[in-house]
Amino acid sequence: MMSFEDEPEAIREINVRELKSGASRVLDGVVDGERVIVTRHGHPIAVIISIEQAIDLLLSSSEDFVRMRLRAREELDRLP
Repeated sequence: MMSFEDEPEAIREINVRELKSGASRVLDGVVDGERVIVTRHGHPIAVIISIEQAIDLLLSSSEDFVRMRLRAREELDRLP
């Protein structure tokens, strides 16, 4: 499983037309860890990431996780 710490070197950018014509190829790349920005008229409108990356992202911003990180940071700050 890929984590956000194992970031790919680049994020691929495609337009909506490319997504429509090559959705299967795009999704194959995402399964392999690629991240894709979808653009419309040159403006980013969406990001496609794997479900594992999405879960990591959601968990990292959950209230419980944020509280645990803050508590850990406070404990580290108290260490000599």
